[in-house]
Amino acid sequence: MARRKLQTQCDWVLAQLLKGRRLTAKMAMDERGIQQMGARVFELRGMGCYIESTGIKVLNRYGEICHVVEYRLARAQLLRLTHTE
Repeated sequence: MARRKLQTQCDWVLAQLLKGRRLTAKMAMDERGIQQMGARVFELRGMGCYIESTGIKVLNRYGEICHVVEYRLARAQLLRLTHTE
C-alpha cells in the first residue's frame, strides 16, 4: 500500500500562494481548517518567502463592513520561482 505524504499547513498555504491565489484567514479556515493564518505566514516569511499583506474591506454576516488582511505572494518572487523551474 502506498504511503501518502502528509501536507503541512505551511505547505498548503504556500501551494495556494504559488498558484497566484490571494488568501484571507477565513478562506484558510474554511478550506483547510487553518486557525492561525498569520502564524503560518510568519513561518513562511521566516523561510524566505516574500508574502505581501493588504488590508481589505469585507462584509460580515450582519452586512457590516469589517477590515481583514489578504495575503499574496510578492510578484517578484512569483516571477523568480516560475522562471527557475
